[in-house]
Amino acid sequence: MFDSAIAAQMLKAAGITRSEFAEQMGIPLTTLSSYLAPPSAVKHRMPPLALGESMIARLKQHCPKQPSDTPEFDAFIAGLTIDENSKANLRQFGDEFFSRLAHIKDKSEKEQIVGLLLGYVQGGKTTYFLGLTALALDMGYRMIIIQTGTKQNIDSQARTELHDKLFANRQTHNLAQIEWDNHASTKNKLDSLIDQQADPLVADELKPAIIITTLKNHQKIKTLAEKLKTVDLLDYYDVLVIDDESDQAGLNNNARKGGARSSTNQHITDLREALPKHVYLQVTATPQAPLMLDLLDDLSPDMAMVLKPGQDYIGGYELFASANRGNYIRTIPEKDLATYGKGSKIAREERFLAKTVPVPSLINAMYQFFLVVANCHYHKATQGNRSMMIHPCRKQAVHRKLKQWAEKIQIEALTLLRSGDIAQIRDGFKEAHTDLQSTMPDLASLDELICDNILYMAIRQTFINECNTRAGAKTPEIDWKGNFAHILVGGAALERGYVVKNLVISYLSRDAKNTNLDTMSQWQRCNGYKRQYAGEIRVYLPESIQEDYFAYAVCEREIHNEIQLANALGTDLKEVHRRLVHIAGKKHTRDSIISKARAKSMTLTNANCVPTYPLNMDVSVEHKLERFLAGCHFEDYTPDKAHGIMRCKLREFYTAVCVAPLYKDEPKYRDLDISLLRLLRELSEQPDHLDLAHLEQGADYEMELIMVNHNNSDTIYKRSVDESGFTKDLMSGNWKSSKRSQYHLGSPDRLRVLVHKLTIVRKGQEKEKEVELAKDKLTLSVFFPENYPRHTYFESDL
Repeated sequence: MFDSAIAAQMLKAAGITRSEFAEQMGIPLTTLSSYLAPPSAVKHRMPPLALGESMIARLKQHCPKQPSDTPEFDAFIAGLTIDENSKANLRQFGDEFFSRLAHIKDKSEKEQIVGLLLGYVQGGKTTYFLGLTALALDMGYRMIIIQTGTKQNIDSQARTELHDKLFANRQTHNLAQIEWDNHASTKNKLDSLIDQQADPLVADELKPAIIITTLKNHQKIKTLAEKLKTVDLLDYYDVLVIDDESDQAGLNNNARKGGARSSTNQHITDLREALPKHVYLQVTATPQAPLMLDLLDDLSPDMAMVLKPGQDYIGGYELFASANRGNYIRTIPEKDLATYGKGSKIAREERFLAKTVPVPSLINAMYQFFLVVANCHYHKATQGNRSMMIHPCRKQAVHRKLKQWAEKIQIEALTLLRSGDIAQIRDGFKEAHTDLQSTMPDLASLDELICDNILYMAIRQTFINECNTRAGAKTPEIDWKGNFAHILVGGAALERGYVVKNLVISYLSRDAKNTNLDTMSQWQRCNGYKRQYAGEIRVYLPESIQEDYFAYAVCEREIHNEIQLANALGTDLKEVHRRLVHIAGKKHTRDSIISKARAKSMTLTNANCVPTYPLNMDVSVEHKLERFLAGCHFEDYTPDKAHGIMRCKLREFYTAVCVAPLYKDEPKYRDLDISLLRLLRELSEQPDHLDLAHLEQGADYEMELIMVNHNNSDTIYKRSVDESGFTKDLMSGNWKSSKRSQYHLGSPDRLRVLVHKLTIVRKGQEKEKEVELAKDKLTLSVFFPENYPRHTYFESDL
């Protein structure tokens, strides 16, 4: 027996018409239609059909998990204005995603899977998930729900991309879009489309696929969930739910304190319960929050994949690396910030609002933008846009002040140009022009830009927009197609998910104190596909944020490498330890979404690994270490010549000693092996490769091996442990005393491994003598370079 409901889903993929199927089964076509109809279309469900083995084999043979014919996806790819390499990456990603999804489903036997797509800020995440949408349509998904974000301008932007990239290139006429607004007419439209899907007289190729877009608003998600709970048809096919900017709003903000879920999270849970078979796909450039969830949380991902940006992408790692900062980054003095000075934040902002003269850094940034726009006009390269963003904070009063300043700077620049005083004009724009010349070889001279009023018209035709809800319920939409040059002033509306088209000058005058890293990262609208005009990019921001952004870029790379490595090794995401680079003074995300079970974390102090259970070193590792030490020649070290030091190849030490877990049941050492591998990878010439063969590139790196008390053979190097074998005193000793504090054990900028040969004792109770547990017991402690990223581990993962 073979369930006819399953056969109904497989017919189209198998290339078998209903007539052919009915003929082979020996039943009338009308009877077959009743058999294949879903429960909502017939009053009494027909019993399962007894299919012959040949028909079952044919259905299974012609119903692959990945279709060979993908017209929607092919049309979507063809309509993109990206290079062929990026198109190939997108196609490969789509194939890999659904292949991995099928594997997760088979392994877990779950019908509800949570996936996570990790992208980059302004890195093309929307294009990726729209590509998955097109491929899902080719695979037979009949309903796709897209949560577009929490703000109207982001929702409008997403729906525009959906229309331009998917609907405009669609290959079939049975694709319907619903913008969920809880109106009766919208519900009636959904009812009509679902009835068509259930109608046995509607040919399969004419049954509509439904794409529902909705704001991530608790009321809208609630009503959508209530509606879908009444649809029996959803028992019979998979649904794809895409949660764009998934780390915002949808997670449970009450996880830390317990009790009832936060409202939006509860209604997302209700929506998922209404969909018996679905993939809930989280999409974000800041995945800290989803990855830090309790592993038992409903939205803790089952699988994750990293989105690879195209070759024209410029991101935080490139912008804020120390070697590149001179090209792109300019410093806003602290005195130019709205929060500068003493007193309360409100008092400082009030003093800022009372100022009447624009700050110098803003003037220079705007003059650079005017010159960039003028240069585009000079070269007649005015396709697309050029834009500048002024992003001070979320206070609308500050937005208004900055807009007034921007308008004043624009008027004064026009007045200067109208004066006709060439010498004064040159003097006014000289600093900005000289700066741009260093990265713009095609920049016209000031005289050329002044001639024929090119610079004047560029300034005159620049539109200054205040992007917030101060003047109405919605953030005003920017007329990107109607005007070439725009300056946008705003706060929250210009953060997460919003695309500032062809942004070249960013003026980020924000105070990042007490701001979480994922929020800070979403301010980086300066990232994007800008390789063709990279020389025009300037990012103005306080010096403190520059360091934070580079540190975050390192953290981002680590997260992506961990996910890619886990996928390459076939490791279940639930088994991957959540390890995040520690950045001093910053939290990765908000505390409220982290449960009490995961709230306590541990940061390896100074990136060091010091064992607390020295008896637990693996015996095989100890024997390998003894053999390695037998061939070592140490030089005297420290003034009293107590310790010995030598340099050796890191790869040689690792392959000789660290081929097994170093310590059993030792939390701090659980990930030491992979940390050493990561260090090798970072030292290699090709750091993005994950396979061990490429680690040979770092084979010449020399670490320092230090033998503690090397020349004090007569001195007993003794440490006491408690009944469990624990000690906190391994690194105490005369070399750490204050009078010797000026001496380092090794070089702080180099990986150092200290070898200790211990006599380990357990202190007796009161008058009882201490008990010797081990003599000449070898143990290791590892000190990473001072500039090596520190990691935060969650206690529940240790």
